[in-house]
Amino acid sequence: MEELQVYLELDRSQQHD
Repeated sequence: MEELQVYLELDRSQQHD
């Protein structure tokens, strides 16, 4: 279930705008 963690990281990276 690491896919969820990757999704969360991506979401956080996108918010770094």
